[in-house]
Amino acid sequence: MNERSERIVAGLSGIAFVVLSAVVAALPPFPAVGATAQAVVAYYGAHQRAFLVLNFLGVAGLVPGLVVLAYLTAVFRRAEREGGWLWILTLAGGLFAFIAAWVDLALFQCAAYAAVRGDERIARALSDVATLTFGIFFLAQFAFSAAFAWAARALRTWPGWVSATSALVALLSLVASWGAVDTAGALAAGGPVTLVAFLAIVLWFLAFSILILVRAPGAAPAS
Repeated sequence: MNERSERIVAGLSGIAFVVLSAVVAALPPFPAVGATAQAVVAYYGAHQRAFLVLNFLGVAGLVPGLVVLAYLTAVFRRAEREGGWLWILTLAGGLFAFIAAWVDLALFQCAAYAAVRGDERIARALSDVATLTFGIFFLAQFAFSAAFAWAARALRTWPGWVSATSALVALLSLVASWGAVDTAGALAAGGPVTLVAFLAIVLWFLAFSILILVRAPGAAPAS
């Protein structure tokens, strides 16, 4: 596969990842940690089909996301000197984020299924675990975004704004990760802070995917 073909596949995969991930945002906010079993069952009962379908699409979106991760890892590996490890750090951070996202979405799917079956206690427990894992996901996203920002700046593979905005996403993700601890405050998982961080992640991936399509890595002057 030549360089242009790689960029086309990776860029389109990134856009598919963004679209499939963003559909989850169409759902109403999920129950907070500590919500009553009745509230959990009522939420999933009211949005049963939409939740199961849209959440599944979010899981499916991780597949094209892996293509993007493989591409940018390959770009960093080619740009780095022999024995360099920034590409490994980026790959590890990306896999950490994808695994956390997969586990979280799987837990939400199980919670919805249990609620529909009427298993109130199990549904509430799964819902709480899934919500807490959502907060932990942002810590994994911080690891990836920070590693990417470092590698992109050090290796000068893309314009300066790419690493700068990735660092901003990393900061937002780090703040949002506290939602796994502050379960009832302003930073609670599923609250406004985590939603802003999620939106920042989606918009960054969209912009980066478009950049991959229109510009080869290393084509821009160092900034």
